Amino acid sequence: MFERRLYFHIDWLLFGAIILLSAIGVAMIYSTTYINTPTGGRANPQVLIQLYALGLGLLALVICLAVDYRMLAEHSLFIYGALLVLLIFVLVKGTTQMGGQRWIPIGPFNLQPSEFGRLTLALILAMFYGENRRGARNTSDLIIGGVFTIIPLLLIARQPDLGTAVTLLPVFLGIAYLAGLRLRLLAAIAIVGIMLAPAPKPSGSKLMTATTRSTVIAGLFVAIPAGIFDIGTLADLTNIGTLFAFILVAGGVLVLRRTQPERPRSFRVPWVPLIPVAAILCCLVLMVSLPVETWVRFVVWLAIGLAIYFGYSQKRSALRNGAAPEKA
Repeated sequence: MFERRLYFHIDWLLFGAIILLSAIGVAMIYSTTYINTPTGGRANPQVLIQLYALGLGLLALVICLAVDYRMLAEHSLFIYGALLVLLIFVLVKGTTQMGGQRWIPIGPFNLQPSEFGRLTLALILAMFYGENRRGARNTSDLIIGGVFTIIPLLLIARQPDLGTAVTLLPVFLGIAYLAGLRLRLLAAIAIVGIMLAPAPKPSGSKLMTATTRSTVIAGLFVAIPAGIFDIGTLADLTNIGTLFAFILVAGGVLVLRRTQPERPRSFRVPWVPLIPVAAILCCLVLMVSLPVETWVRFVVWLAIGLAIYFGYSQKRSALRNGAAPEKA
């Protein structure tokens, strides 16, 4: 049951900022997808879908507050079994959309069971490795955890949905590492996975385009620190960096609306300057809630990024030098 004391432990300022950001997002969709008609116009159905999603998200929030996570862990085996049943049902009776058989129609909604795979896998692995403090030091326990992972992974990949399937691997490796998996073994598993992965086929005359190169480099810069540093520290850095980027975008809307009002735009932000200012304030509220150590790391990495930009990237910019950028 929902405990009244939880009311005093909820960060209502953070909750209000999230709701305000969600409302701004709905307003953006309303402005972007508005349909003009001879009688005056109407909102696109996408707006109603987003409102439904927001309502479902709030309902999920209440459910998560009301349900003790320890109860979920205790019943993780039944939840895992239910996930496998749904994944098998999708392969047999699921609907096909966008080239994949991934959904179960439920009235006006489509349920995608694979999206619950990461949470379910985390619950079953946490229960297995946490039981009797066994950890993941023994090879047999590691193999059993791998079996828990590979079954839903293969079912999801069969849909086909390889993108969602491979996201189960970091869940398994992360929980196994916290349970005692040695870094050497973790690195060996990662190397074997890379060696077994199919090589990309070249498209066109170049083996790797500029977009592919940047994606690979960014992936390495993300994957390597993720396997070494504390996940909480990385999450805080990701949050503060993303929020700062949102602030720059909102500030850019204000500046460009004043300096280049006649510039052709495929989309115009409504209610300027109200929405950009509200977005900046909401992001600042979320940033202020982060630890001081995160701010220090953010300033240091920002200084490094600016030094690289002004010392190298700016001078070699194809746009600045008048050359056409390389096509992806």
